[in-house]
Amino acid sequence: MEYELVEVNILGSKNPTLQIMIERKDRNNISLRDCEKVSRSLSTLIDVEDVISDQYTLEISSPGVELSLIHISEPTRRRGSSDGVLCVEKKGG
Repeated sequence: MEYELVEVNILGSKNPTLQIMIERKDRNNISLRDCEKVSRSLSTLIDVEDVISDQYTLEISSPGVELSLIHISEPTRRRGSSDGVLCVEKKGG
């Protein structure tokens, strides 16, 4: 894929939310179409591999400006970025 994984969180235990933040490798802003593309691919993989057996919500988003810096290169890479896109898909049940 042409995306980089930035952060993954699992929120809650009953009907959990799998929150995945991505960035484009070319450093362009993440669009809703990007989130939908990643959501479809990951959703299929999660369901086939039965990673989460119960009902869950999958959130794919850009890190936006609120994410704390993780890598030393991020201050330069993210300078001037104010994008924040969120795509949510409810699975199961």
